[in-house]
Amino acid sequence: MSDSCVVASGVTKSFRVLKYNKTTLQALKRWWTGDNMRRQHAVLADISFRIRMGEKVALVGRNGCGKSTLLRIIAGIYDADKGDIQVAEPPCVLLDANVGIVPILSVVDNLFLFGAVHGIDRALLEERLDAVLNQAGLSELRFAPFRDLSKGQRQRFALSIFLQTPSAFVIFDEALTNLDIQYLRECEAYFAELKRSDKTVLMTSHESAFLRRYCDRALWLDAGQVRLDGEANAVIDAYERSF
Repeated sequence: MSDSCVVASGVTKSFRVLKYNKTTLQALKRWWTGDNMRRQHAVLADISFRIRMGEKVALVGRNGCGKSTLLRIIAGIYDADKGDIQVAEPPCVLLDANVGIVPILSVVDNLFLFGAVHGIDRALLEERLDAVLNQAGLSELRFAPFRDLSKGQRQRFALSIFLQTPSAFVIFDEALTNLDIQYLRECEAYFAELKRSDKTVLMTSHESAFLRRYCDRALWLDAGQVRLDGEANAVIDAYERSF
């Protein structure tokens, strides 16, 4: 792969979805007629691209275009039905603020669980514990049950921990959802430093201004295919003109 971090060739992915409302009567009727209640729904169709080491790449497209599915294939969570994807090193992936969380446990207990799930060393988190909780705005809630946090607090919690990762390849899927303006401003320094670093970054967001600031390249997914691949501003402009 030489200088490549990700190489995708002809990646295709489909999911089985229901064709009919799933009721006992429908099930019996379809069984009697031999009609399968499910059909294949294509999400990605023959996707090919290459991401070089150190690139900062935005993945844009409408909801349902296949962005999250592609990220999960890159992360090794899903297997492609067809095609091949090679990743130079496993990425550290922030997909969902609730992954690795036990709601009845405290915020501080979940901090270490969440870190472990995302490959962040416990000793590192212990050393930075107060700083992480301060950044997340949860210092006074460290012993509160995680289930009591709001959506925004959960997202700040997840992002504040994830930002500690030493991984050279990071993926953010809608990492800025539900975040308040003050916290976004506090994250600016991190993302500015990330852009200057030699880390490889792949991210999705509906905040186009954010993607323009911190990504040099963009891939536009449309109906499961790469519609445009190029300089970030040009691709995002074309995508926004399509509305």
